Amino acid sequence: MHHTGRRLPIIVYSHGSGSHRSDHTIMVQELASHGFAVVTVDHAHDTFTEFPDGRVVTPDDVPMYPRDFAADLRFLLDCVEGLAVGRNPDVDGKALPQGLLGALDPQRIGAFGCSKGGTATALTTLADRR
Repeated sequence: MHHTGRRLPIIVYSHGSGSHRSDHTIMVQELASHGFAVVTVDHAHDTFTEFPDGRVVTPDDVPMYPRDFAADLRFLLDCVEGLAVGRNPDVDGKALPQGLLGALDPQRIGAFGCSKGGTATALTTLADRR
């Protein structure tokens, strides 16, 4: 991570139904190239999801709705706030990229999404004023 010495504005991205966070890498890279810290989410259970213990869950096992995506986004915002104050949100305590802790500015945050991710983003911004 290239750190300029000032805290970075944040953009959160939520993918659409049946999609994956990496499907829109070009958009995320473009935003990052303009000085934004872009945070993406994989909405577990909406596509085939493999968990660290090896379990695989298919979309048919647990149906996902925009409100479920919105809950994922609120959780992600909690993690971003933790990073901003120097807490590592990784459940396994894995080391984060050099310079990430404390580098994000939670006072300058935006969000966007595609399809169901866009609806979830709207629901999140209505319910959560961060």
